[in-house]
Amino acid sequence: MSESRPTCSRACRDGSPCRAACLPGRDACLFHSPEHAAARAAGRRQGGQTRSRRAAVLATAGDVVFASVGDAIVLLAETASQVRRGEIDVRVANSLFYGASVALRALMPDEIQKQVDAQRQRVDQLRRERNDDANVGGPQGPAPAGGAAGVGDPAAGDGGA
Repeated sequence: MSESRPTCSRACRDGSPCRAACLPGRDACLFHSPEHAAARAAGRRQGGQTRSRRAAVLATAGDVVFASVGDAIVLLAETASQVRRGEIDVRVANSLFYGASVALRALMPDEIQKQVDAQRQRVDQLRRERNDDANVGGPQGPAPAGGAAGVGDPAAGDGGA
């Protein structure tokens, strides 16, 4: 059976009773204890200073260019490494990640179109090669002169005999 600690006897700013657990041996919680007032004030000061501190950025970082999907991937990898090494602030990295994701979405249709074009070129090349083989005679020998069906040609309707 769990033993519950008594709740704070003080009231919150809005007048409602405080529901925080009392400090051991006290009738007040950490937030209402007069003994901890100096520590609470120091914590508020430190929190304000930390929040208002500028995010760490790399002053020597060059301009970012998104000419290809590869450029965006390189930026993502470099940024992740810089965050892991503590060289840039997570908030700055988050901004870079977002920018790179927008760039990737913009570049992807281009990249897909390049792949489609390359596949079309390959198909066209294969068709040309097949047509060249058929015109040269391919596996069945040269085509009949004048394009007329010859004797023994199944297309002539004599059954190939």
